[in-house]
Amino acid sequence: MARNIVVGLTHDLLAQSDRFWAQIDHPARLSFAEAARRALAAEEREGVPVRGPWGVVERVLAAH
Repeated sequence: MARNIVVGLTHDLLAQSDRFWAQIDHPARLSFAEAARRALAAEEREGVPVRGPWGVVERVLAAH
């Protein structure tokens, strides 16, 4: 049984059922698009520049 548990740890396992998430009192799940929209809006609101290569792209686009 221990071997199966260890082998299982090599992969992420996320429950797909909303019922599971409700049972553990987890906040509502978001789609990737909604999570990205919220993250970008928060960055804009807080004035925190985007780091890394994507931040360079954002700064160049903002300059034009």
